[in-house]
Amino acid sequence: MNRFILLILLFSFALADCLAEDRDSLRIAGVRAEMDSLCIREPAFSESVDISVGQMRLSELFRTIAKLKEVNLSVRDDFDCVVSCSFTSSRIDDLIVFLCREYGLDIDIYGNIVSIFRYSAPVVPIPPLDIEYEASDSLMSFSFSNRTLSEVTGCIMTRTGENIIISNDLRNLEVSAMAIRVSLADALEIIAEGNGLDAFPVQGRKKIWCLARKVESMPPPQRRRDEGYRESIDTTVVLPLHYRSVGNIHDLIPEAMKKDVALLTSDEMNSLIIHGKKMYTDAVKDYVSSIDVTIPLVSIDVMIVETSRRFSRNVGLKAGRNSSSVETSASIGQGVDVVLGSAEVSSLLQKIDGFSNVNLGNVADNLYLELKLLENRGDVKLESTPKLATLNGHKASMSKGETIYYKEINTSYLGSQNPLQTSSYNWKSVDADLTIDITPHVSLDSLVTLEVDLSQSEFGTIKEENAPPPITKRSFKSIVRVADGDVVLLGGLDSALDSDSRDGLPWIARVPVLRWIFGSHRREKEDSRMSIFIRAEIVD
Repeated sequence: MNRFILLILLFSFALADCLAEDRDSLRIAGVRAEMDSLCIREPAFSESVDISVGQMRLSELFRTIAKLKEVNLSVRDDFDCVVSCSFTSSRIDDLIVFLCREYGLDIDIYGNIVSIFRYSAPVVPIPPLDIEYEASDSLMSFSFSNRTLSEVTGCIMTRTGENIIISNDLRNLEVSAMAIRVSLADALEIIAEGNGLDAFPVQGRKKIWCLARKVESMPPPQRRRDEGYRESIDTTVVLPLHYRSVGNIHDLIPEAMKKDVALLTSDEMNSLIIHGKKMYTDAVKDYVSSIDVTIPLVSIDVMIVETSRRFSRNVGLKAGRNSSSVETSASIGQGVDVVLGSAEVSSLLQKIDGFSNVNLGNVADNLYLELKLLENRGDVKLESTPKLATLNGHKASMSKGETIYYKEINTSYLGSQNPLQTSSYNWKSVDADLTIDITPHVSLDSLVTLEVDLSQSEFGTIKEENAPPPITKRSFKSIVRVADGDVVLLGGLDSALDSDSRDGLPWIARVPVLRWIFGSHRREKEDSRMSIFIRAEIVD
């Protein structure tokens, strides 16, 4: 029977390959016939073209051909593939047929317009499963080939009302079988034997069957008269899990224990199904029960605090002569910033003449006098507190960022005698984000060991149009241990700026009193600090 099924499978594969080749040949023949008909109406498509490109999109290649020979080509889809080719004295229609064959394309013709698009094979409908069930005598007949096991068992469960359990790795397994008027048990045995599987009922559960891979070869059991002993040789246990997920329990069982039993997982019941000798199933059951315990949930707060303190003072007196008259202006609200024109300066000198016997005279036109007494202080505090929660031993990740796009222009030259310049552009992206990966490990004394991996990147100022922005990156990686609910400082970065600059006349700017009249003084000071705190709390 297995040899017969193998012959059917080989014949099916060979037939599918032949049909695929015939379908592709018919498609290319249709493209050739449409292009021949178009060349009769539009001789431009039978002209020759010389073209050589490297690393160009296929859609851009068609647009370049249309531009060179002034033919109407419409690319319906944006093809992702990049081509490098060189054609000399090639007819346009031959070139289109060749590219359709090489890259799986098809065409539609509307008048003198050729529309090019990606070919999609027609979808062949899947016939329904040929499975019949007679409820009066509980017998079924079936015949199917290369159908998935989940599809077959689902159809059988729908018709019979019996439950069949299969593991996740067998859901997409293709199976083939045929039988006439057999019971459900015999039907499952036929399906299992013909496809390298094992079928057995679940002990202690009514109307539940299992399909699994065959257990590795074991020594045949000795014959005993005791029927109970023969039943204990082959047993099936359904073990529900109370605190763990059954999804990854298979990976936690040692290989030495798994080789003697067959293991299935049921996501619907969150249970582990164990099949094999009783001594082996009991060992696996005891082991899984010992690790089926409550997993602590850890809540993690990551506090990123950035503080910045700025101070600046600008003091000075400035006089000069401008090319045009200077209007008088004054600002006193946020410091003293006064600009006096020539008229106001002359008026001030005349008032000084009234208090003394010295004649100061008049000032020249367009003379101005500027006095600045400014001081600025500022404090900035930025706090961000990402919150994460994860099970003990599992990594928690969080990412938040921003994406900026910039334009990249590619220029190509086509032809040798009269080269034609073509340009295309692509939009590329640059990311700046904050990424945090934390893995907690809780010990018996309620101490939490944290594996922390933090990286942060920020965009700078774009200095040129269409250029990618500069990126500033910071990263931190450490392993710390904290008590339940405590806050610890992971690390930080301090920076300080202290600037003291003076402008004025040489030598006079150094005299204590005169330097305030014949110069200016600017003082700047900035302190910034970034600190990272973390707090871990075990949630009961």
